Amino acid sequence: AILPALAMTQLTAGSDFTRAIANFDCGAKDGWTFEKPLGGNGPDHGGDFEYWAGNASNRAQASFDYWQEITGLPNGTYTVSAEMYNSLNNEGGDYTEFKPTVGVYATVGEKTVSKLVDVNSETRVPYVTDVIEVTDGKIRIGAKSFEAPMAARWFTVDNFKLTLVKPA
Repeated sequence: AILPALAMTQLTAGSDFTRAIANFDCGAKDGWTFEKPLGGNGPDHGGDFEYWAGNASNRAQASFDYWQEITGLPNGTYTVSAEMYNSLNNEGGDYTEFKPTVGVYATVGEKTVSKLVDVNSETRVPYVTDVIEVTDGKIRIGAKSFEAPMAARWFTVDNFKLTLVKPA
């Protein structure tokens, strides 16, 4: 069944399904699961979710995943986007080379699409995943580190968006 809040949404290319995301604007933690199996700090929030490693040696083991499962979506292909940044935070030492290791993602079954933050910056910009097909009304969305060590010290994510690219 389609979520009641979405029942009146017209199923056309480009339809916005962001309201299916609990606390899409990261203003509260409700609806989100936070995992940080290898340490680090967060999720603190003041209008965004943050994860950071205190220094280069902490970052060597840094790992996190902020996610939620959405059910009741109309079948079709979707993209997920979020405003993010990942920054070295002017840190020197062992891990001074930036590389993309964190980003927004969507998972359906065994398939995951993602878009990694590819710029060392402290300005949030939107990143959009490739399309993913929803066939049973369920999708897992989130932001996470895809490998350790985290290549930059500070990460924030805000304003998730779920867009129907093509109805089934």
